[in-house]
Amino acid sequence: MKVRASVKPIAKGDRLVIRRAGVRIKKGKIKGGKKVRRIVSSIPRNKQRQG
Repeated sequence: MKVRASVKPIAKGDRLVIRRAGVRIKKGKIKGGKKVRRIVSSIPRNKQRQG
């Protein structure tokens, strides 16, 4: 599974989750490693939206 944020535009809730996971966001581009992928993909969608 890919990082959700790289597929869709970033929602506010997703941004919080991604920041927590230690990903850098520059000009809408996202840089992160495998750890991040695991964290972002393992969070249920409804919880991601809540942030």
